[in-house]
Amino acid sequence: MSVSYKKLWHLLIDRDMKKQELRKLAGIAPASLAKLSRGDTVTTDTLVKICRALNCDISDIMEIKPETEIKPETEIQPETEIQPETEIQPETEIQPEMEIQPEIKIMP
Repeated sequence: MSVSYKKLWHLLIDRDMKKQELRKLAGIAPASLAKLSRGDTVTTDTLVKICRALNCDISDIMEIKPETEIKPETEIQPETEIQPETEIQPETEIQPEMEIQPEIKIMP
C-alpha cells in the first residue's frame, strides 16, 4: 500500500502556510519534510507532531491508497497439466501370516 500526503498540502494551502513554517512549528527535521514531499513513509512520531501543530487528526493530513488489483485478463496458468489420479498398486503381495514354531534345544 502507498501513502498520500495530498491532504496535508491542501491543508497548508487553506491555512496559507509554507512547508518551512510547518517544519518549524511542528519541530520536525528537514529530512522528514523532504520525505513527505516525495511521498515516502515517515515515522508516526513525525505525523503526530504535524497533527498537534495543525490541531488536526491524522486522517486530515494523509490517506492510505490500496494496491492496484490484478486484472481478470492476467490469469495465472499452471505450468504443467494436472494428471488424473491413478490407483496405487502395492509392489509386492502381502502373504498371510506364517505360524512361528518355537525352537527347541536339546541339552546333553
